[in-house]
Amino acid sequence: MTVRNGCPSIHRLVLLTWIGVYPVLTLIALVLEPWLSLVPVALRTLVMSLLMVPAMVYVVMPTMRRLFVDRNRRVGASCDT
Repeated sequence: MTVRNGCPSIHRLVLLTWIGVYPVLTLIALVLEPWLSLVPVALRTLVMSLLMVPAMVYVVMPTMRRLFVDRNRRVGASCDT
């Protein structure tokens, strides 16, 4: 996993995203299992994605970025491609 200008490689971003998605998805599945087991798979997936995506975008990924990406980046360096 190479770092360009202190920015993580795409492989590292994939790994960080998976590390964030897995526990959030597992938690949602465990908490909502009694109710979600009663609905069709398409509706179950819709409900889980409606909860998971905002959690990932507003909570998990900013935290992952702050913990694992920003501290390795040089001051003033941009990770935009």
